[in-house]
Amino acid sequence: GNDSTVSTNYPVQTANLTNIKKVKAGGMHSLALDDSDEVWAWGVNWFGQLGDATTTNLLKTPVRVKGPADEDFLSAVVALGAGEHHSLAAKSDETVLAWGRNDEGQLGDGTLTQSNRPVYVLSGMEEPSTGSLTVTIKPEAARTAGAQWKLTSGPDQAWRNSGATLSNLPAGNYEITFKDISAHSALSSPLNISVTVAAGAAVTRTGTYTYIGQSFSDVPSTHTFYKDIEAVKAAGITGGYPDGRYGPNDQVTRGQMAAFLARALKLTNPGTKQTFNDVPPTHSFYNEIEAMVAAKIAGGYGDGTYGPADPITRGQMAAFLTRAFKLTDPGTGPTFSDVQTTHTFYKDIEALAASGITSGYGDGTYGPADLVTRGQMAAFLARALGLHN
Repeated sequence: GNDSTVSTNYPVQTANLTNIKKVKAGGMHSLALDDSDEVWAWGVNWFGQLGDATTTNLLKTPVRVKGPADEDFLSAVVALGAGEHHSLAAKSDETVLAWGRNDEGQLGDGTLTQSNRPVYVLSGMEEPSTGSLTVTIKPEAARTAGAQWKLTSGPDQAWRNSGATLSNLPAGNYEITFKDISAHSALSSPLNISVTVAAGAAVTRTGTYTYIGQSFSDVPSTHTFYKDIEAVKAAGITGGYPDGRYGPNDQVTRGQMAAFLARALKLTNPGTKQTFNDVPPTHSFYNEIEAMVAAKIAGGYGDGTYGPADPITRGQMAAFLTRAFKLTDPGTGPTFSDVQTTHTFYKDIEALAASGITSGYGDGTYGPADLVTRGQMAAFLARALGLHN
């Protein structure tokens, strides 16, 4: 308080202060009470702990502490207190005021809002006012369905939609749980968030929460391909199985691959004649396979068949993806130890790697002969389509 920030190992006179009868020191600020029962403060003021109605970073000389909202300056003070970043004053009428940091309720006014001028500490004998709680749920980008919320304790535990308001809540801490209302799961692992409804003046606490839902019963949020699978579902590329599963470890067939890619690229069957003798118009994936052929992405075997039930390898998948997304080999490989330049799918796999669609396995291999799973297929498509961007 001597208009300097130079440390000293001997006492110095605080500027402009006389007739002081009490002092208190906080973490990096100081308080003084003069013989007129008025309060002065100086030092660090990051949280408004000096009470001068500012948060000016540093005050090197004392300033007079303001009063609460209905008073110019604090007066009739009989005692002082100071925490690390907040200050306290007791008045002759036995009321207590506080100011400064309040993220843990240090000010005792029923809120968690810091104050740069004194506020009254609640006596504990007062009947706290009620508050209201509005919860807005912001779904993850991959989700199209909404979610509902409710209090897990308290006077009203009914499920409510996003944006709904619950009024007349007593002050206190409440926990909110969220429920998925998508078509596939009624209740996934609930996400619980604690909120505070403040006492004092009636106030609305509004929170926006991101809810990560679970669309398939066998793909929880902890699954390796969870985000990829949710992304392709939201994009309308897959709806999973009728029983609510996705089957992330199931092998992808050539028919399923055609369906995935045709939906991803929004291809349609041009209505020409049947191309393959094992894919008649009654086949589940007839339209998708014909659309892939028309787009020159897929071809059949030499015997005139397509093999819609045959599993597809990671090498074959690379070829389909490079044709579907018109990728080219940059010619900087080989990237993977098991895919040399002489490999049948070398250029396709290198194009995938260069485009960021695959990085192979952790041991530096790609596994071109390994069969593709539905989880891997979702990852390939989500990256190729930029669904995570």
